[in-house]
Amino acid sequence: AIDRDTGNVGIGTDDPGIFRTYIRETTATRDAVQNVLKLETACSHASGSLAGIGTGLLFTGQRNDENYESMGRITTVSEVNAGAELSSALTFETADTGVLAEHMRIDFEGNVGIGVTSINSNAKLHVRGGDSGQTTSSNNTQLTVENSGNAGIQLLAGTDNVGGIWVGDSGGAEDGKFYYSNSTGDWSIVNRESVSMTVDNAGNVGIGDSEPASMLEIEAV
Repeated sequence: AIDRDTGNVGIGTDDPGIFRTYIRETTATRDAVQNVLKLETACSHASGSLAGIGTGLLFTGQRNDENYESMGRITTVSEVNAGAELSSALTFETADTGVLAEHMRIDFEGNVGIGVTSINSNAKLHVRGGDSGQTTSSNNTQLTVENSGNAGIQLLAGTDNVGGIWVGDSGGAEDGKFYYSNSTGDWSIVNRESVSMTVDNAGNVGIGDSEPASMLEIEAV
């Protein structure tokens, strides 16, 4: 249906309301996801690998001078296209003064890249602020944080709480802990619920002692 007053289009409904195009899925089945829109593209059928084809949704907006320009885009893009194999990524782009640039990608293996279009091997999540020159992540890690200069991870917690890393397995979710207390200024290493080492806010070190009173205190556990 087309609203003659607004020009809005309704598909599957006779009342598109305020939407320019309103698609309503009317299938009786309600126990699965229903496809309501299909975007399709063709390739040139050239010999060899032909990656880079895909489809996209482009979002535009009207500037104050009444001209329209790009605001963002979501695309599917083939990463592997050879013979009977077509594997694709989902990309998200934002616009700076109308110029689109990709800022997040989910590749065909489900790995996520933020600020990077070529996700390091072994990384499930790759966050890049700059190029370090390394293209492979350790096979013992799932998170890669990369930069051309300093790189790090920041944990922000409440003033009376701790920020840290908890390590566990099928036998326990908190077998090992390494954390900083915002309230005391102490660093603590905990092994299976026992404090193994503490560095307090004065720089005193306690091994087996959570409250060292001198530069180094060792207590048998």
